[in-house]
Amino acid sequence: MDEVQRYLRHVLPGVVFLVETLVILLVLLPGWTTESLGKLATGDSLGTAFAVLIASGGVGFIFSVLNHLYLWWRQSPPIDFRELVARLREGDVIRLVDAETGMPVAEADLPLEEAWAVASSLWHEHLETSHQLAGSETRNVSLSDLTHATGAARIGSLAAWVAALVVAAHVASFAPSWETCVRFTVANFLAGGLLAAHHLNCLRTGRLTRAFVEEVLHDSLLETRRMPIPTNVVLRGRT
Repeated sequence: MDEVQRYLRHVLPGVVFLVETLVILLVLLPGWTTESLGKLATGDSLGTAFAVLIASGGVGFIFSVLNHLYLWWRQSPPIDFRELVARLREGDVIRLVDAETGMPVAEADLPLEEAWAVASSLWHEHLETSHQLAGSETRNVSLSDLTHATGAARIGSLAAWVAALVVAAHVASFAPSWETCVRFTVANFLAGGLLAAHHLNCLRTGRLTRAFVEEVLHDSLLETRRMPIPTNVVLRGRT
């Protein structure tokens, strides 16, 4: 079941891209789009469906890569666990130590990547010994997959908007008319609305996932602590 879920994590953003591209094209060029779909339906429908499924997985994986690049570039909330690390330090649950010098690390010096690594390592190191973490692992994986899928779907929605406009520009010559202007306006409002919906959904899902991880991990470590856990971190950018 986990493998199917992971596969769907990459397939669904590709399906979003294909569906939204078709919807926008149906608004812009209803005649051409309907005719093109009819030609596809007259061929090997099963083979076409299988090819679309495989292609969706590949396209979705590309969207997932782009989403990861965007998240780390923007230092987006779903991957920022510096607040969690600060809470664990304040509760004497962990003690951050520079991996090279052995000296304590100030919170202001902790990179985003190291905070994510600390949270991930603490979760998996105590997964088998903490009933709270073990009981939450399935939900954690599900939320993580959902967060990645919604982020990749956001990229797919943007790509669908661009792809539909590019296709329309290449297959049709737009004559200035009220109908053309209305279709173009409606299509862009629709595409923009879908993109905004994906963006808000992605942000909300990411915040919920991070809050879930922070709460479960914090409570679990507080319950089982005996003494602060020495946690080595690497400070990048040191001269």
